[in-house]
Amino acid sequence: MLIAKVQHKSSILQIDDLRLAGIYTAIFLGIIFLVIGLIITLIVKVRSTKNIISEAIAKEQEVKNKLAFSQQKLQEAQENFHALYYIPDDYSYEQALTEMIRYIDNFRAENWKQCVETYELELHRASLEENAAQQLAVAQQQMEYARQARNASRAAAGAWASAAGIWRISSKL
Repeated sequence: MLIAKVQHKSSILQIDDLRLAGIYTAIFLGIIFLVIGLIITLIVKVRSTKNIISEAIAKEQEVKNKLAFSQQKLQEAQENFHALYYIPDDYSYEQALTEMIRYIDNFRAENWKQCVETYELELHRASLEENAAQQLAVAQQQMEYARQARNASRAAAGAWASAAGIWRISSKL
C-alpha cells in the first residue's frame, strides 16, 4: 500500500511537472517570438534608416555640386569684373550695360564703339519720341481749350442775339 501511495503521489507530481513544463515552454516560446519580433522591427528600422541616410548623402552631393558650380561662376565673374574698370561712368549703370549686352547678343553691334553709338542713337530717339508725345498732348489740350472757348462764345452770342431780338420786339410794340 505504501508503494501504491508513493506511486500515486509520484504520478501526481509527474502531472504537475508536466503542467509546469508546458507553462515554462509557453513562456519560453513567447519570449522567443517577442525577441524575433524585436529583431525584425530593428532590421526594418535599420533598412529605412539606411535609405534615409543614402538619400541625405545624395542630397548632400547635389548641394556640393551646386556649390562648386556657383563658386566656379563666381570666380568667372570676378575675373570678368575687371572689364568694368574700362567702362566710362556715363555707361556704367545697369540699363546701359544691359542694352549694350543685348546689342551684342542680337548682332546690332560688334564692338564697344558700335554699342555706344547704338545706345546713344536709341536714347536720342526715345527723347525725340517723348518730346513729340508731350507736344501732341499740349496740342490736344490747346484744341480742347479752343473748342470750349468756341462753344462758350457761341453760347454767349446766342444769348446776346436772343436778348437783342427781345429788345427789338419790345421796342416795336
